Amino acid sequence: MSLIENRKFFYARLSEIYRLGCIDALLGWDQQVYMPPKAAQARAGQLEYMASAIHSKKTDPEYIRVVDELYGVIEELSSEDQVNVRETKRILDIDRKLPDDFVSEMAQISSLGYSEWVRARPANDFKAVQPYLEKIVELSRRRCELVGYEAHPYDALLDIYEPGSKIAIVKPLLLDLAERLREIIPPISEKFHGQDELSGHYDEAAQYQLCRRIVENFGFSFETGRIDKTAHPFMTSIGPADFRITTRYDQANFLSSLYSTIHETGHALYELGLPTEWAGTPIGSAISLSVHESQSRIWENLVGRSHEFCAYLSGVIKDFFPQYASSLHSKSLWRYSWMGNQS
Repeated sequence: MSLIENRKFFYARLSEIYRLGCIDALLGWDQQVYMPPKAAQARAGQLEYMASAIHSKKTDPEYIRVVDELYGVIEELSSEDQVNVRETKRILDIDRKLPDDFVSEMAQISSLGYSEWVRARPANDFKAVQPYLEKIVELSRRRCELVGYEAHPYDALLDIYEPGSKIAIVKPLLLDLAERLREIIPPISEKFHGQDELSGHYDEAAQYQLCRRIVENFGFSFETGRIDKTAHPFMTSIGPADFRITTRYDQANFLSSLYSTIHETGHALYELGLPTEWAGTPIGSAISLSVHESQSRIWENLVGRSHEFCAYLSGVIKDFFPQYASSLHSKSLWRYSWMGNQS
């Protein structure tokens, strides 16, 4: 095929993979939000099928040939095409090392493991989850061997979330951070010693409305997203104008759901800022987990736990929990915000 034909095929296949990925994300979202418990086995089969179908599209020999050919003439492409081809080849060079049966098994066991975790969590029944966890660890180790690594097995897994990073780079940074935190955490904790914990009963429906008000004021539109309840908060994108935020509620502590929601809204706002005209391509995708997480933490901690935000929140509380409005002033809210409500 000519360069023009290769380019057309390349973007058509990226679009196809993206649409299949959106369907897979919708199945995963539904599993964690609305799916009835007895549907777990069937859903695992559906997710296994989707993972296999997506992997098949990615590792199709014709697609691999086109990507390799485009990469071979990458200097002839536009700057946007260069990014998309380079990053697609980087990911494809990893995907082509993973056998179909491995991809299918990982998808199935991850789905079943999650459903079992949801069932076992209220009773703290670790033994029920242990076999799934052990299998996931086993498969993760197998992935390391399939993908390959130079210095440390985890490098093969770290690359999924932080492309190009290595344990040798990350470990010194984290150890240095740990030493610094060890010095500053005790005196900070001492400042909160003796502080009363948040008390009261906060209706779940009112918590939802509060969360909705806050994230709307942050710029999140419910024309392109929603908030739902789940066992463990997450955010997922089902398409370029479909962002699903989830949270969980504690009727003794409304700040728990609020800060979880703010955190997930940070993820959604980051993806809302991606160029929609490049949806489904590397240019239109998150660059790494650390960048993604930095955006959620900016909103949750730098904004949400600031004195200014707590002052604003104290004025909003009366609309949702009027019985506690007098005690939840800005100073008390600021102190409560740093007492065990990290998402």
